[in-house]
Amino acid sequence: MIFQLAIALTILAFTAAESALYSSNLNKQLSLFDDFKRTHGKSYASEEEEARKFQVFVANLHLADARNEAERLNGGTAVHGITKFFDITSEDFAATYLRAVRPDISTGKKAAKTIPQLTAVTPQARTLVDWTGSYIVGIIVH
Repeated sequence: MIFQLAIALTILAFTAAESALYSSNLNKQLSLFDDFKRTHGKSYASEEEEARKFQVFVANLHLADARNEAERLNGGTAVHGITKFFDITSEDFAATYLRAVRPDISTGKKAAKTIPQLTAVTPQARTLVDWTGSYIVGIIVH
């Protein structure tokens, strides 16, 4: 029984080591980066940009491994892996994908519909209000 447990633990440790994304081996890093670029159709304008994107990619490999380890230690099952965003920093991601869309007045496109302001409704008034702000549905309900 102890021998079987030792074998199971060895296999588990080997599997965990194999599942790590980051490797200090430059050839492995470059291979993963090439696979990433091919899979996600990435190309860069210059060698300098590609070198910078590679550094970000490697840092994101570290981050994914750290998140996977934290998830494992907390008993979770989520797995963080390589995505199409692995060549951008979290700051670049936020600046590109997490911004509010504002209407462009200069192009003449219709601005978002403004919601009319309602006067304050007190609980004592017992009114029914359409909370979308369009209009008051009912006046006074007795």
